[in-house]
Amino acid sequence: MSEPLCGDFSSAAEDMYRKISQTVERGEKYAILGHSMGALLAYEVTVLIQQSVMQQPDILFLSGRCPPHIVLDEPLLHDQSDREILEHLFKFDSIPEELLVNQELQKVFLPILKMDYKILADYKPSSTVVKCPIRVLGGIDDVGVKESHLSQWQEYTTGPFKLHMLEGDHFFIYENSEAVMKLVSEQLEI
Repeated sequence: MSEPLCGDFSSAAEDMYRKISQTVERGEKYAILGHSMGALLAYEVTVLIQQSVMQQPDILFLSGRCPPHIVLDEPLLHDQSDREILEHLFKFDSIPEELLVNQELQKVFLPILKMDYKILADYKPSSTVVKCPIRVLGGIDDVGVKESHLSQWQEYTTGPFKLHMLEGDHFFIYENSEAVMKLVSEQLEI
């Protein structure tokens, strides 16, 4: 956690692109997976990869986030106090209680969360259609991200598209991690 935090969305996407391009070897099978804000980041990184000479991911997994053209009614939390951010997080049953009560953990994670919210507030979406297959994952009980919205990710690929709804709320990816890993492994034929 000694790396400086990225200050804007495009810098975060470029940083992830560099790390992936330095890691993936030519001909190697790989996928990109992003959850919530990370889904938007995963999509934009895939756009950067597509614009380069780098090999495309075999599959792009997008989880718990509407496509960029759908503007969510979300509070702008990056300028809020720590207390207001914690109150917002408390609405999610899946947030570990330790984060809500442990001040040492808050000192570590609140600056990261604030930067995530700042990056999200500054996000200027691309409308580029990617060529790789997209698999979208959603939580059946996620009140903020509707299945009808998730299905619109189909507009962002010329490749095959599938939507998978799994048990759980917004953090189903953690609550239902075995089902998520099974699905990812099956899609990659590992």
